Amino acid sequence: YDKENDIKFSPPVYEQRYSFVAKILEDAVWDGKIRKVVEFGCAEMKFVTILKRVKGIEHIIEVDIDVEVLRGSMYKATPLVSDYLNCRLTPLRIDVYKGNVAEFDDCLREADAVIAIELIEHLFPEDLENLPYNIFGCIAPKVAVFTTPNSDFNVLLNMNTPNGFRHEDHKFEWSRKQFKDWAKNICSRFPHYEVHFVGVGRGPPGQKKYGHCSQLCIFVRKDILEPESKEESITYAQTPLNILNHYELLSTVEYPYTKDTRTNEEKILDEFKYHLNRYQNMKDKYFNFDENIFEIPLEDFLCYITMHPEDLKQLLEGKGYKFTENNILRIEEEDYYEDSDSDFDPERDVELTLESLDESWD
Repeated sequence: YDKENDIKFSPPVYEQRYSFVAKILEDAVWDGKIRKVVEFGCAEMKFVTILKRVKGIEHIIEVDIDVEVLRGSMYKATPLVSDYLNCRLTPLRIDVYKGNVAEFDDCLREADAVIAIELIEHLFPEDLENLPYNIFGCIAPKVAVFTTPNSDFNVLLNMNTPNGFRHEDHKFEWSRKQFKDWAKNICSRFPHYEVHFVGVGRGPPGQKKYGHCSQLCIFVRKDILEPESKEESITYAQTPLNILNHYELLSTVEYPYTKDTRTNEEKILDEFKYHLNRYQNMKDKYFNFDENIFEIPLEDFLCYITMHPEDLKQLLEGKGYKFTENNILRIEEEDYYEDSDSDFDPERDVELTLESLDESWD
């Protein structure tokens, strides 16, 4: 609590929400399948600065109904100087639209994930009713995440708004039971989804009965969790065949990226040779002066190369490197210098894509 007896969260609850949602999208269960993400109710576009750093995402669609707020916040979607100095390894495009979460638009097709952070409590009844049909019927993402205030927690807050809610624009605030009923009702109408619940923003000691400040539900399509299921080939999205353009495109940004054309084997060998070069400069640790030879444990490379030890050893032996029975790499000093240069040629193997550089660098 602060001096005015208000609860203080550290870090702030909104940061906790952003962090939690980002971790959901980064989870290994998706196996790199989350590439296109739609954020409804993006408002000031605070979350996109985190979302664009989530590994694997290549297309982000930011949607909000308030065009003035969007126009004042679109700069957050543009690349920073650091994005040009340290380019991504995969493409990224960010589109900003004025649109309604209850309406389908052609830009939403084939979205892998849908995010709605503190949005549903701002919706009028008609839009709240139509939302499930758009998201779970038309878009049918692999995962959808919603957060909303937990009204059970409100007794711990000092609220002075005329409507008695946390924000003047809130149309309602649900208890944990009401939120669960809403989410489970969606699953009953769209049975190819299941839902899980968590809380964000832990309350003060001794107040556990009120739950968390914010509540969160995660809808996951069952075929993603059970890839061997017979339903795997079913197309869940009932998207209209005709082109629908209900949304207004306000901005499109393409990020610079580098394209690495090396094979996986070439990448592993280049990484190995880089660290071999480092270890050469640690003669006091790795050089056997009596035999005039380097002796480097294989496990010292595994700190940097994610690979089974036997597979890495087999790959290196195929390239002429010699190991002892105890997995010690032995390499003579002159042999090392002959092989110290990497086969990696930046001009040959990396293509720099800076299509928007001339326009965005000013």
